[in-house]
Amino acid sequence: MLAWALLVEAIIVIAAPLIFAVWLRKRWPLPWSLFGAGAVTFVASQVVHMPFNAYLLVPALKGLAPTGASLLIASIALGLSAGTCEELARYATFRFWRRRDHNGPAALMLGAGHGGIESIVVGLLALQAGVNAAFLARVGLDNVGLSAAQQVLAASQLSAPAYFPLLGAVERLVVVPLHVSLSCMVMVATAKRRPALLWLAIVWHGAVDAACVWCAKMLGPTTTELMLLATLPVSIVIIRKCLAALAPLPRVAHEPSVKPAGEVLEFVGVEKNFGEVQALKGVTLAIGRGERACLLGPNGAGKTTAIRILNGALAPSAGWAFLFGTHKGDRDLFLAAKRRVGVVPQQPGMYEELTCRQYLDFVRELYDAPDYEPIAQRLGLADALDRSSSTLSGGMQRRLSLAAALLSHPDLLILDEPSAGLDPIAAREMIDLIREESAGRTLLLCTHDLDEAEQVCDSVVILRGGRVLLHESIAKLRQRRTPMLAIRALGESARLEAALLARGFAPRTAGNEVQVPFSRGEEGVAGLLRELLDERVAVCECRIVVPSLEEIFLDVVRAPEGPPAKSERP
Repeated sequence: MLAWALLVEAIIVIAAPLIFAVWLRKRWPLPWSLFGAGAVTFVASQVVHMPFNAYLLVPALKGLAPTGASLLIASIALGLSAGTCEELARYATFRFWRRRDHNGPAALMLGAGHGGIESIVVGLLALQAGVNAAFLARVGLDNVGLSAAQQVLAASQLSAPAYFPLLGAVERLVVVPLHVSLSCMVMVATAKRRPALLWLAIVWHGAVDAACVWCAKMLGPTTTELMLLATLPVSIVIIRKCLAALAPLPRVAHEPSVKPAGEVLEFVGVEKNFGEVQALKGVTLAIGRGERACLLGPNGAGKTTAIRILNGALAPSAGWAFLFGTHKGDRDLFLAAKRRVGVVPQQPGMYEELTCRQYLDFVRELYDAPDYEPIAQRLGLADALDRSSSTLSGGMQRRLSLAAALLSHPDLLILDEPSAGLDPIAAREMIDLIREESAGRTLLLCTHDLDEAEQVCDSVVILRGGRVLLHESIAKLRQRRTPMLAIRALGESARLEAALLARGFAPRTAGNEVQVPFSRGEEGVAGLLRELLDERVAVCECRIVVPSLEEIFLDVVRAPEGPPAKSERP
């Protein structure tokens, strides 16, 4: 029975940290080297503080009675020795070696390796003890050539209870969550430059170790395991808080549960979380070939997040984003799809030390694109090719950014605030260029300038609070609102209003003109004018006021429960 208990315990203690590491790898793209780094930090810390323990503290503890201040002081010294060495080793790993892995999953994996290697080693010892126990139970102590004193010693070591006989192995398993939480604390201290958290981790580690030593000496080893179990809720809270504070890492992409419809770009139930902030909430939309769509929404609606997911700079927390029918998990196909995309970012983003010619040469080699001279000539950059990009005006930098985006003759053009910060003349020139260059291409324009969107795009996607309110053609959106007929009469506004009221209209005065809802078309306007003129109303101006995109946008965004009517994809 003892042998079987040892074997079961050994399997549990060895397998638990490995299963946790495998689960982390399946959930996030984490290398096994992080698990190994955690193991190395543990071994390195033991090399430093174990001699101190072995030569100074352990002998002192053995000689101390289970009462008095000396035992408490020795326990605290032992705990702080371990805590200081282990947390500084972790800090060195994050600070100098894994400096690019400042994210929550990396901290979890390193913590799993740090605490897991100790659990695995003790589990292997338990496995060996189980084999020895089975052997001795089979042949008997009298048949292994032991002296009488050795037989007494072996019998005393094998007299533990049959359930979890090696309490030290259980302790090593229970302490893994503690090590994971400490790794998370040190990761936050490193990534956010908060040294106070590092010292807090050292103190917390030292306090737990000191309590373990004191409990083992005063109350027996079983109490140590119970105390460690009591720290589990604290470790879980620390892990959750630290993960919320650290940079997120995209989850491993698996085969999508939905099939793309073959559009240029598609979002299917896309969600994106930044800690406790949910930037996108189940976004589903599709933009077909040749469509020129504008992405609108107030600040914080999720527009830039959606574009970054589309570029592959971010991975969705849930759902799927398809670009030309492929997703980020298919790396080769997704890379080929990205080569069919030209992006003009909100900030120009070129290397300031390069000339325009050098920058375009770099982009041409990156995309294996043809010569850039024709595009530079078309965009008015021919005379600026040998100038440093840092000396260009804002408008010329935008032209250079657009030239780089067009260099590979992309099928999809993504523009993020292309005219932001430009003066009216430069902004108008940029819009004219975009309108010319987007002919025959699929276009996604993200802007706050609704006049700009109305000039370039034929459909609109409106986001609010991370959700799609509508995706519809601008022409259909205008049909939702009844056009207004604006009429101006020379000094006879009161008479004009009375004539309109008599015909069943509800006139309202706007400045020096009178407006009425009117949906009878141009023939109806002509008939109304004849009637007004017959009554000798001196009408001097009459025009149909078509609702602007700005008015439609404000109606949709201000609506308390989404769009005023059902949204349809154009």
